[in-house]
Amino acid sequence: MGYNSFEDLPRWAVEESGKRLGVYLGDIPVGEGPVVDIGCGRGEWLELLKGKGIPAYGVDNNPEVAARAATRGLDVRTENGLDHLRAVGERTVNTVTAFHVAEHLPLDVLIELIDLSLAALRPGGKLILETPNPANLSVGSTTFWLDPTHIRPLPSDLLAFLVESRGFTDDEVRPLSRSELPIEVPAEGGDPVVAQLAGVVNRYLGAAADYAVLATRL
Repeated sequence: MGYNSFEDLPRWAVEESGKRLGVYLGDIPVGEGPVVDIGCGRGEWLELLKGKGIPAYGVDNNPEVAARAATRGLDVRTENGLDHLRAVGERTVNTVTAFHVAEHLPLDVLIELIDLSLAALRPGGKLILETPNPANLSVGSTTFWLDPTHIRPLPSDLLAFLVESRGFTDDEVRPLSRSELPIEVPAEGGDPVVAQLAGVVNRYLGAAADYAVLATRL
């Protein structure tokens, strides 16, 4: 059972993942150039974009998942994502997306991905990076480490700082995929200890399981 089979476990089901990624459709700026999805995997995001008539293609260095995406009529190039961004013309790309890629990269490589995205994007173009949220205690302590290729969790303040410090603007941190929490806080006059405990549980277990940093190239 290889890593491709691991990705097919229920948490990463294609249909569910595709629905979740639909929240980004409204973030694609109007303008020329394609959306380039780095580490596109099975192509759920590309499929959504294709259905909306938005020009897009993916880049993935795993030939097996790229081939599977291609069988669904998706444009996927088997290539290293950073090498591809180095090769595209400057200011030619509408949007660069990378969903659950950043946590797989050493810090210097992540910074290079941000820099190369900035160069490739046209003015007004968008960078969207999604990653697991270590502020959720269950994610930071357990589920993040289920994937043996993860290097380190990235707190949202750190990723937002990296994106802004490399030249992007209008950066937004967007919490995603909330759990069934929060639990109800007792009404005024209730036990203050219970209220405090509920607040702590909601903060550390009810935080979004994932978040995204969205930023714009000037």
